[in-house]
Amino acid sequence: LLLQLVERSNTSEWHRYAANLTEKVVLPNMVWRNGDTAATIRLTAIRILDRVMTSVDADCREDIARKLSKALVTLETCLDESDTRIRMLMARVFEALLSCCSSDDNDLLIDELALSKLYPKLLDRLDDSDDEVRVAFASTLGALICRAFPPAESFDRTGQFFSYIVKHSLIHLDDSNEDVSNAIFKFLSDVAFYNPKVFSELVTRARTRHTTPERCDALLKCVENDT
Repeated sequence: LLLQLVERSNTSEWHRYAANLTEKVVLPNMVWRNGDTAATIRLTAIRILDRVMTSVDADCREDIARKLSKALVTLETCLDESDTRIRMLMARVFEALLSCCSSDDNDLLIDELALSKLYPKLLDRLDDSDDEVRVAFASTLGALICRAFPPAESFDRTGQFFSYIVKHSLIHLDDSNEDVSNAIFKFLSDVAFYNPKVFSELVTRARTRHTTPERCDALLKCVENDT
């Protein structure tokens, strides 16, 4: 019934309750429990969350994001669900959450420790068995770095986090599925600004191993254009 409410009714009728709805109803039903019935309940809860996050205005979305930021463990468990539909929805949910973040050190929606634990789990989804999920998480990773990561000089001084992400992503730049390859190219071109030195070094090294070195050349041009 709740899913029908948010899908079929006017957002103005329920948006004022959206943050409390998320905290009190949706998140508790996303907690992993064994069994097919529990899996169906989780799918429904995540569908509601996705609908809510994409329907409400920016202020309401930020209120919901603050609730979600305190329940990252629950959200992260859904990344490994066997149901492809759930993994796909989680890409959208995480992208919406991360897009609410600010890189302002004084107002971090997700703190640095949580980010350092989250990014490998999102990155793992580039190895998903479903190519559409992989494409979706390329966009999610873009929101992670562009919106949620604090500046490199304060959060990633050694370049460790960014280097790990770029190295792993470059493997998929050569993917046989063109949709995946294109999504990874867009993601990498969008995040080149974060640490241009590390980015250039890694792309230059990868160039000799790629079947399409011209894509690496295009990424290097992105760095040149940003500097």
